[in-house]
Amino acid sequence: MTTAHTTLSAKEAVEQLGISLATLYAYVSRGADSFSGAGFDDSRQRRYSAADVEALLKT
Repeated sequence: MTTAHTTLSAKEAVEQLGISLATLYAYVSRGADSFSGAGFDDSRQRRYSAADVEALLKT
């Protein structure tokens, strides 16, 4: 089980979910506000909430 503060790269998120990057971006664009945020070292790199990825796996 992950904590609410754990984040994943886009690559890690799509590997866990078994989806394409385009599908990941579609999920984010549909209003999962807390789902993504800026990366720590590069503001252009997005990070994805591990808790939200886990929630998607359960649906």
